[in-house]
Amino acid sequence: MMGCTNYNTMCVAGSKVPQCSSLPGLQDIPTSETVNKQVRSICEEMSMDGCERCMPSWAAGRTWADCNLLDTYGLLCYAMPEMPQCSDWHAMCKADPSLLFCHGAGGDSGGSGGSTAGPVMKMYFFEELPFYLLFKQWTPRTNTDLAGAWVAIFALGLLYELLQMLYGRFEARFWARRAAMHSSGGCGLGPVPHDVEGGHGYGSGRPLGEGVDRIAYLLMLAAMSYHVAIFFAVIAGVGVGSTLFGRWRFSSGTAEGYSHCGCGSS
Repeated sequence: MMGCTNYNTMCVAGSKVPQCSSLPGLQDIPTSETVNKQVRSICEEMSMDGCERCMPSWAAGRTWADCNLLDTYGLLCYAMPEMPQCSDWHAMCKADPSLLFCHGAGGDSGGSGGSTAGPVMKMYFFEELPFYLLFKQWTPRTNTDLAGAWVAIFALGLLYELLQMLYGRFEARFWARRAAMHSSGGCGLGPVPHDVEGGHGYGSGRPLGEGVDRIAYLLMLAAMSYHVAIFFAVIAGVGVGSTLFGRWRFSSGTAEGYSHCGCGSS
């Protein structure tokens, strides 16, 4: 490439220029064509931080991205080094781990200043810091951050079990009252007052149940961060919460109370 003329002239065999030997990874930097292809392949497979620099060019039908391709390539592969498109990045960084592109931080980001990679995303259990937790802005980086995150997820597990208990009692009262109203008709499905049937008066607690489902999803996603401490925070929160609130989940008039009219379980 024309842009490499000075380097090729300066770093010939036996060159006295110190940088030619102290930065051996420069000889293994992939070509622009290769990097353009690999970055485009990554960004068309998934949306990652850094892709927004180059995607507008490809979206406009251009072959070459108008961005700092090597800087973006380093940013993407540092975040997810297991991607198959990162084989050339691994070869470059194996030859010279000191290159900026091997640490997710290059000197230019296509007009937006310097770049810094986020935590490496791992799809297996790990203990290192930092890592993403539920939100991009929630990134524990120190042991103190991790302790705070552990307490927060533990408390979320307690809240989940508490709301589960309240929802169970809500539903139990609903079905018990409905069964009592049906009992006088020999289990016939006579008209049931609007507030018992799930209206705005008494209700069946469905909004509460939907809230429980959403917290369950948050706990699931927290566990899927794959950080060992957070995984056990989920288990501990749900376990302790179940112990504290589980026995109160159903009151004396549960859904089994439907059998009071002779049509339920014996």
